[in-house]
Amino acid sequence: MALQKIFPFLVSDLKRVGWPDAPSYAVGEINLGGSIEPIHNPVSIAEIAVEKGASVLLMPVTSRRQLFDLPDDLAIKIDIQFYSDARDALLKAIVE
Repeated sequence: MALQKIFPFLVSDLKRVGWPDAPSYAVGEINLGGSIEPIHNPVSIAEIAVEKGASVLLMPVTSRRQLFDLPDDLAIKIDIQFYSDARDALLKAIVE
């Protein structure tokens, strides 16, 4: 799951204006009511992001506790940032 999962319009628009191709991924689901759905197995998602060369991973803050199981060698390879709502996710995705 990449940034396209949450903001399908955003990736193509940012690349059109010269956004760098540095790999950053945002994961999670936002329902129509605006609440954030929990991620199942965020450790596996972080491992896949590292394998794909991601430097930044945006995840819902509700996944934070589950990431204590992330191996140390992977934790130093990726910057995991958390968002609390759709607006926060969008702002952090744009800043990255």
